[in-house]
Amino acid sequence: MLDPSVIFTQDFVIIIVVPLMLYTIKMAWEQRHSLWDIDLTTADRHLLMQITMFVLMPVVVFFHECGHAVTTLLCGGKIAEFHYGVLWGYVRPSGFFTPEQELMILLAGSGVQIAIGLLAFVASLFIASPPVVAILTYLALWSIAGTAIVYALMSALGMYGDWQLIYSTPVTSWLPYIAAIHAIIVIALIYAFTGKAPALWFAARTRPNWENKRQLILDDLKDHPSADRYLDLGWHYYAAGLLRFAEEAADTSLKLNPKFADPIYLKAWIDVERNKIPQAQAILTELSQNPHASAILKSRSLMAVGQLEERVIQTKTKNGPVPPEMWKMPLEVFSAAARLAPEFGDARFYRARALNKAGLHMMALDELGQLENARWLDSRLGELVQKEIDLAIKLSDPAE
Repeated sequence: MLDPSVIFTQDFVIIIVVPLMLYTIKMAWEQRHSLWDIDLTTADRHLLMQITMFVLMPVVVFFHECGHAVTTLLCGGKIAEFHYGVLWGYVRPSGFFTPEQELMILLAGSGVQIAIGLLAFVASLFIASPPVVAILTYLALWSIAGTAIVYALMSALGMYGDWQLIYSTPVTSWLPYIAAIHAIIVIALIYAFTGKAPALWFAARTRPNWENKRQLILDDLKDHPSADRYLDLGWHYYAAGLLRFAEEAADTSLKLNPKFADPIYLKAWIDVERNKIPQAQAILTELSQNPHASAILKSRSLMAVGQLEERVIQTKTKNGPVPPEMWKMPLEVFSAAARLAPEFGDARFYRARALNKAGLHMMALDELGQLENARWLDSRLGELVQKEIDLAIKLSDPAE
């Protein structure tokens, strides 16, 4: 519930949310065949989160307000005003209520919202479809967190009235129970958002093929525990975004074989995912000099350093013009990577691409011309050579 006096500062949300809602519905319809199949991609999960936020949460908010309204009627009152603003609303009761009835009316909205979240979570336990499990889980978390955390914080800041009025009720005998239940819900939410077991449960339920492969790796580890197999497990977790699990597997691999350099490469990419780019570059640079690392691993490490530096350059220049001197480091690194694994074309391709970005198109063409029969660590790069050649020709200046 919200004081009607704030309507002029809150209803602007409708202008923003309704177009986003319609756009989300349009995207969901256009992608309906791929969205609801068993292969749940990262893009699918993002769209499902969007559906939850802009399509389902407005429905939850409507039932939140209905909870206030129905409880008002059950307490013998009338509805003086019912306002629904898509992601917010209020009910203005009319009548005479005891303090206990007023408290029940205040609690009803959040109670309904939490109940919807719990029902969604229970339903997710009995459904096999990955996208349906995902959207029910998102709905459960956002519905419960929306009132127990977001609305509560808004109340504390004086922006949203329910929880502020609940905790200032004259029915003080109810407050310890309300506070205890509220605290339990918040703790459960924090665990759901940050706990390792919930993260693994969600990955397994929404990526059945990934989970089947994980079980095969785990079964293999039981029979043949080795540094190599733990590294495979680490990369498998990394692919699913389970970075803590990936890091643990990499650490276990290193414990089993301290001279095995490959897990260090995985740990560097985990740092990249955590947006610790300088730390990752330092690890990769050190790895390129590790006496236990193979020449290919050293080359991969330097290529990664160069690619990350390109990302740093884009961030620093905000995708605008790049001073030529900023390309010196990635070009040198790609050259060093090429020397370590001369039989493969990957590093030379990255160098040619960097030359193109630096505006040195004729030099890029010379580099790319040597890659016609190259072998590749990443086979996808071979398919991009002609595209990079075409770009260099298009942008090259005869006077260069």
